[in-house]
Amino acid sequence: MQKDENLFHDHLIATWKLNYARGNRPNVDCIMCAIKDDNPGVISMKIYTEELLFICLNLYPYNPAHSCSRSSKIQF
Repeated sequence: MQKDENLFHDHLIATWKLNYARGNRPNVDCIMCAIKDDNPGVISMKIYTEELLFICLNLYPYNPAHSCSRSSKIQF
């Protein structure tokens, strides 16, 4: 492999995402809305909630502890 050759140029290897990529997902219109509304069919990894926003960890991150912050007031 050359020094500047990108290992993931042709294929991204993230085996922990395989079920999700194959379509094994919650049956919801909007995953962020389902997390915000505490939908029991969705795994929620919320770590902080207040009136205007919530913060949750990404269930299928490429980087450890990747988080998402979203407004609680805006419809997604």
